[in-house]
Amino acid sequence: MARHLLLHALWRRVARRAAATGALLALVSAPAPAQTAATPEYALKAAFIYNFARFTNWGDRPDKALNLCVLGRDPFGSALDTIDNKEVGQLHIVVKRVREADKAFSICQIVFIADAEMDNFLLQPEQVRLANGVMTIADKEGAARQGVIVELTTENQRVGFAFNQQSAGRARIEVSSKLLRLARKVY
Repeated sequence: MARHLLLHALWRRVARRAAATGALLALVSAPAPAQTAATPEYALKAAFIYNFARFTNWGDRPDKALNLCVLGRDPFGSALDTIDNKEVGQLHIVVKRVREADKAFSICQIVFIADAEMDNFLLQPEQVRLANGVMTIADKEGAARQGVIVELTTENQRVGFAFNQQSAGRARIEVSSKLLRLARKVY
């Protein structure tokens, strides 16, 4: 239990830093016209996504980019901009916003699926939904049970996550056991 509290404290510290970085960036530069201000919930979710990237083995990528795509309407506002170009090992995160599922699953290693796109995602054939080397993330309730690899959850104003280990295996996504220990549920 003490270890869980320590790890949760580390996650909160990372989230506070991400939120502070986002606030600083908002003061220094104006956001793109299509972007809105980040809510505290989505600033924290952006920090979680960054940590998912850090605790996942991405192999050797010749272009040194780790493409993080938002499929559909972006609920993050400017929150993901705080992790754009951050390093993950030898890679750097490149945030992209895309509208087409086939594009997202062909150019991205991490795909956040917006709520409005979940039904379309579930209609995709399994070889698309579980594309080799693509970590899918959503914050719609029940997403992990439906095959999304990571479901971001909010309970009592605390962000957590559920993890679908079977989908991760099929997509050949290798995450650290440290990350799995933090999951609220593992399927």
